[in-house]
Parts: sequence; structure tokens; C-alpha cells
Amino acid sequence: MTIAETLYVEILHENEESIELNMELLNAQAGTSGLFSRLKSFHLYQSIGHTNEMQFIEFLMSKATVLQEIEISVHDKSSKSMEVVSDELFQYKKASPQAKVIVKRYVSFIVDCTYLDH
Repeated sequence: MTIAETLYVEILHENEESIELNMELLNAQAGTSGLFSRLKSFHLYQSIGHTNEMQFIEFLMSKATVLQEIEISVHDKSSKSMEVVSDELFQYKKASPQAKVIVKRYVSFIVDCTYLDH
């Protein structure tokens, strides 16, 4: 099994609060396989700050012992501000004391393209 050093996750927003995070399964996987044992960088895009997202981030931070950077991009439509998400993240226990936590604003945009035949 290959263990990643960088993990990129993009949240798709479709009833994500109805999806329950299975902490027992995550703990079992992380314990037996060292799932996050080499993870150095974690990037989460389009976070709304829902409970399941924050639980996963907290779990990851508590298991990734060589983590150097955590970057969370808070969606511009989130009901939580970047500051609220940041404050919550800074309360979590980190297995890697040197890990930097970066919280940014994710701004979605739509590009309107028109194709013309000449």
C-alpha cells in the first residue's frame, strides 16, 4: 500500500450534514495501516465548516505525526467565518507540533464563455 505525503480534498456540497463520519472505521484504518503516518501536507477546499468536516480535520491532525502544513479553504458561502473555523482548528490537538495551520477564503466563480464561429 502506498501512503501519501500530500492529501487534497475538495468538498462537494450535497447534503453533507446527512453524511455521518464513521470514527470507529477511521480509527481502525489509521491504527492498523498508519494511514497518515507519512502525511506532510493536507489541503481541504470548499469547506463549509460542517461538523463532519471538522471531525475529519481533527482526526487527521491527531494522527499525522509528520504533518507540516494544513490548509483549509473556507467556502465564501459558509455560515462560519474564516476566523471561527481558524479558532476551532487551533483548539485541536496536533500530533505534529510543527504543523502550520493556514485558513483561507475559497471564492467560487463561474466563467461564462461564448464561442463564435467566424
